[in-house]
Amino acid sequence: MLYEAVIVLSLFSGTIGHRTFFYDLVWQDEYPLWGVSRRGYQCVTPNEERAFCVSLFTCPVLLLSLGSLQPAALDFVKKSLCKSEPKDVLVCCGSFGNFTETTTSKPTTTPSVPRNPTPQIFHNSTTPTIPTKTTPKSFHNTTTPTTPTKTTPKSFHNNTLLASRKFCGYQHNDDRFSTDNSTALDEFPWLAHIVFLDEADEDPDQYLDRCNGVLINNRYVLTTEYCGTYAKSIKLGQYYTNATVACAGQSDCTEPVLEIPVVEEIHRSMVSDGWHDFALLRLASKVSFSDYIRPICLPLDESEVQDRPELKFSGWGSTDAGGVGKKRLEYKPTDISECEKLDDKGLTNVTEVTPVCLIPTNKYGELACTGDESGPLLYAVKRSQWFVDSLITRVYSKPTDINLCSNELPITGIKITMDIVGWIVSNMLP
Repeated sequence: MLYEAVIVLSLFSGTIGHRTFFYDLVWQDEYPLWGVSRRGYQCVTPNEERAFCVSLFTCPVLLLSLGSLQPAALDFVKKSLCKSEPKDVLVCCGSFGNFTETTTSKPTTTPSVPRNPTPQIFHNSTTPTIPTKTTPKSFHNTTTPTTPTKTTPKSFHNNTLLASRKFCGYQHNDDRFSTDNSTALDEFPWLAHIVFLDEADEDPDQYLDRCNGVLINNRYVLTTEYCGTYAKSIKLGQYYTNATVACAGQSDCTEPVLEIPVVEEIHRSMVSDGWHDFALLRLASKVSFSDYIRPICLPLDESEVQDRPELKFSGWGSTDAGGVGKKRLEYKPTDISECEKLDDKGLTNVTEVTPVCLIPTNKYGELACTGDESGPLLYAVKRSQWFVDSLITRVYSKPTDINLCSNELPITGIKITMDIVGWIVSNMLP
C-alpha cells in the first residue's frame, strides 16, 4: 500500500473532494470500508471498453500499470480517472492497463458516461475484482448491462424478491381504535433509521443521525441517493432516537432496536447533487419480522401508481439534539411550481425521476424538519394495508427560520413508479 501510495502521490498532484490525495490515503488506512461495496457509475476506458468506476486499489490492472512506471501506462492510468469522490481515487477499471493497438493512434478523449446507469464502485474490498464486459458486477449474472426503461414489464405481482402482500404494509396499531394523535410504539414498523459512516466522529451527539428509508423486504432498505451515500448501518424497530427500548406506561414496551450493518450501496444514477434519485441498501443479514419491524408494500402495477389526495409520512427530523420520537404528519399534493420556486437545486432539471410537491394539511400540527429526508410518503388501502408512494427529498424552511423546520411550507418527494420498481427488482439478490 505504501509503495502504491507514493506512486499515486507523485503521479497525481492536487485534491479530490477538497482533500489532498495524501489525506485520502491516510483516511483509508484509519477507517477502512471493509466488506462494503458501493456501486457507482458506468464509464468508458481509454480503450473504448465499457467498464465501471472503482477504487484504484481494487483495480489490479491499473495498479500494475502504475508500478511499471512506463510513460504510456502512466498516461493510460491518468486517462482512466473517473469523477472526484470523497475519500478515494476512482478509476475506470477495464480489462487492460495500457493502450491496445486499436487505440494507440486515436486522439484521446474524455470517457463518456451514460446519464442513468447502475454500475459499481468498490471501496477497499478485500478481494480485488475487475468488472468486464462479460460479467458486469452491477447486473447480477447477466451478460449485457441494461438499465430498466419504459419497456420494463408493468406488473410485478409474481416477483418473489419483493415482500409478500400477505404481510407487507400491515401494522398492529391498525387493529386498535384510537383518537390519540400521537404515534404508537409499533406504528410505521417499516421505517428505517440510517447511520452514516463518519457520523460518530463528526457529530458525537448524533444530531445528523436522522436520515431515513423504508424496509422493502427482509434484506433491503429503499432510500434516496443523498441518504444512501456512505451508510454504515440501519436501525430497525426504533421509536426514540436516544433509546434502545421505548415504553408507553409500565408494561407496553418495544423490543430492543436492531442495528444491522450495510454491506452494499446500489445507486441508480449519477445525479451530481444527490438530492433527487433513489438508492438501495443491502443489509448484512436477513431480518426477522415482528410487530416493530415489518416491510412496506411497493406498487406492483400501473393501477397502483396514482395521485393520492392525502399522504402521511414519518421520520425523526428535529432541531433537538436529544431524543426524538417517531412522528406522524399529513400532507396533500400541490402543483410542482410551489416547490420549484423554493428549490435551489433546480427541480426543473430533474428528468430521471418524477418529482412531487406536497403541502401540510394542518398548519398547527407537528413540524417537518431537516432530518426527515428520505422519509416515506404513505397511503393505506382500506385503512389497513400501507403502501409507499414517494420518498421525501427536501424539507423547506423560511430563510428567517433558525430551526430549519416548518408546518407551512411544502416538501419535495420523488415518486415510486413502475420504472423505479423495475430498477429495484433488477438490482436485488435473494
